[in-house]
Parts: sequence; structure tokens; C-alpha cells
Amino acid sequence: MSNHTKNFNLFFSLTISSLLYTLNASAITMLDAIAAAKNNSPILKQMALQKDIALEQMKMAKSDMLPSLSTSFSYNYNDMNNPEMMQGSSSSSLGQFSTSISMPIFTGFAASTRYKMATIGIESRRLSQEQSLVDLVAQVKKIYLSALTIKRSLMAAELAVTNLEAHLLDAKKLYADGMISKDDVLKSEVGLANSKQSSRIIKTEMKSIVASLNILMGQPITSEIEFDDASDSVDWTEKNQGVYKSEIVDLDVDDLIMSAEMRRAEIKLMEKSVAKSDLAIKLAESGYYPTVSLTANHNESYNFPDHSRSEFIGVMVNWKIFDWGKTRSQVRSSKLEKEIILSQYKNIIDNIRLEVHNAYIEALLAYENIDAAKVTLAQSKESWSLTNELYKQGRTTSTEVLQAQSSYTQAESSYYATYFGYKIAMTSLNRAIGKKE
Repeated sequence: MSNHTKNFNLFFSLTISSLLYTLNASAITMLDAIAAAKNNSPILKQMALQKDIALEQMKMAKSDMLPSLSTSFSYNYNDMNNPEMMQGSSSSSLGQFSTSISMPIFTGFAASTRYKMATIGIESRRLSQEQSLVDLVAQVKKIYLSALTIKRSLMAAELAVTNLEAHLLDAKKLYADGMISKDDVLKSEVGLANSKQSSRIIKTEMKSIVASLNILMGQPITSEIEFDDASDSVDWTEKNQGVYKSEIVDLDVDDLIMSAEMRRAEIKLMEKSVAKSDLAIKLAESGYYPTVSLTANHNESYNFPDHSRSEFIGVMVNWKIFDWGKTRSQVRSSKLEKEIILSQYKNIIDNIRLEVHNAYIEALLAYENIDAAKVTLAQSKESWSLTNELYKQGRTTSTEVLQAQSSYTQAESSYYATYFGYKIAMTSLNRAIGKKE
């Protein structure tokens, strides 16, 4: 059987195996993975529940500004049976019924302030949910792109195995013809074994990355996934894959920082925290004011055979005159809390600016490395082809062939690591400016 026939059979076998794996696994696109992660994310579900809690807290705060109605009823029956008493026995029954309505008129702005704080709480929960979504989408994209990188590395490793298997056959033929030494054959066998080991290591890495994506998608951790690499052949800058419409070289870092300051949920959250701290000061200052409420009562009493009733309506004023400086300390504490929040606000803005700046220069570096990696790949591929032909002619050694194959495999893996590394860097940049999708 000729070497060409053996190579064809090996290639056919690998193709069939790959096809069977594809049929048995579920092929997903990046958008499929993002959609599944959104639907199954426990963090997003927690955020939705927390938003519902904030809504209920707002309703409770609003109820404190509305009138309240309460009612009570009690009944007592006393049966006394004493032979020593002149009258022998006696009994009595007492029933009481009361209804009251109370409405706050003035609470020192406490009730309205609590309501405003609760309203801000709802918006804060929404912003937290938004930030969690941005983080989740970025995480899924990075894992998916990492999987595509590993997939390409695996393809390069399997190609290396195929090439080295063919090389080993050539070495054995040359050895049989007395053109090379046994040592050359042994080197070819060692090179093939090392290449197979590298392939197994990459397959393990793929299993690990698939498990991570399964967790995010809410699937069993051992579920097989076939990644849809149709996106490999399209212009990523024209697709909604979380990459800018224009390349990194067309973007300005100052514009990106400005965009982040307008978009990032963390900044909006801190703005809400500052507003809430102002309300907290106002709430503490409400202790300086009296509280006024309108109260109306209706009471009925039944002491058989007597019956009485009474109604009254009035205004109740409660004013704490002296509390040993407690209210003053509460106000002072709230003002100090605001100073802390303002300091945190500035720190977050600085960190976001730095994050955008670093993400930008990393994406720019990754973009600039793509062309160099492409040239290196083309050169190493040509070097491998020439070295392999020279070996078949007996004009070079197995060491040179193995080194050329190793360089070729490394260059191919490096190219795709650089290519998808740029996409990952752009995903990080999108996340840094608060882009949702």
C-alpha cells in the first residue's frame, strides 16, 4: 500500500470520526450559548427576585403615608357559684368592640423620605441586574472563544499526528532501503508519541472548557458540545458577536472612556447611592421634627344588660424634646456615610477608566500581532513541506523534520490563539465600556 493511500485512509478515518462526533453532539453558536446562559443563570434569577423584593419594600414604604384601619373585640364571661354568699350565685359578661382609623399628617418628612429611598432601591436592583447580565454575556463569549481556540489547536495537533505518522512510514522505508540509521526511526517514533500526547492534553483542555460552558448554560456538566465555527470564516467586525463594527485601530481610547462613564452600571449605581445618602441624612434629620397624626375611634361596651358607646376624633402630636444627642449623632453618622460613598464613587470611576485603558491597549496589541502570526504560520508551513520532501530524498534528518513539524504546529496554534485572543480582548473592551450585547 502506498504512502498516499495510507494517508488518504487515515484522513478518511479522522473525517468520519469527526462527523460522527458532530452528529452525536449538539452544535451551538455563540448566540445560542448566550441565550441558554440567560435563561438558566441563577445569578440573574437572584437579581430578579431581589428586584421584586425592592418593589415590595417600596409598597410598604408607601403604605406608611396612607391611613390605616384596625379593629378589636374582646368578650369575658364570669360565672361565680358560692354557697356561702347570701345570693347564692351570680354571673356577669362583658363585651368590648373598638374600631380606629389613624392617618399620618406630618412625620418630619420621614415617611416620604423612606418612600423615595425605596424607589431608588428598585432602580439600584435593576442596575445590578443589568451589570450581572453584562458580566454573564462577557463570560460566555470568552469561554466560547477560548473553546474555538482550543478546537483549532486540537486540529493542528491532530494534523501533526497525521503528518508524523506518514513521516514514520517514510523513515521505516528509508531504513529498509539502508538510507538512514535505526536512530532516525526511533526519533520519528518518539516524535509521534509526543505529538499524540500533546493531542490528548488539548482534548482534556477542551473537556474542561466544555464543562465550564455547560455550567453557565444550565446543562449537565458532562454534556457534549460541538461548537459552531461558521463564525471563523466570516468578518467578525460585521456580525453581532460582541465585537465593534470597526476595528480597534479605528477607535479612540478617550471616546471609549467617555462611553464607559455614560454606560457602566456601577457608575449609575454609585450615583443612586449618593442620592440615597442624601435621603438618609434627611431621614435622620426628621428626628428634629414633631410627628402629627389624625386619629378617630369608635368604641362599644356590652355589660349585660347595659350597653354604652363612644366616638372621638382628634389630632395627636408627638415631639421628642431631648434624647441625649441621639438624633444629632444619627445625622452626623449619615453625613459621614455620604463622604465614604463619594470617595467610593471617585475610586470606581478611576478604576473603570483604568480598566478601559488597559483593555484598549491589550486589544490593540492583539490586533497588531495577528499579521505577524499569519506570516509566521505561512513560513513554518512552507518550511515543514520543504523539509519533509528533503527527508524523503535522504537529504536531511528526522531531527530536522520533527523540528519543522513542531514549529509548524506551534505557529498554527499561536496564530489561532492570537486571532481569537483579539476577539477575547475586544469582548473585554466591550464589557469595560458596559456594552450589553
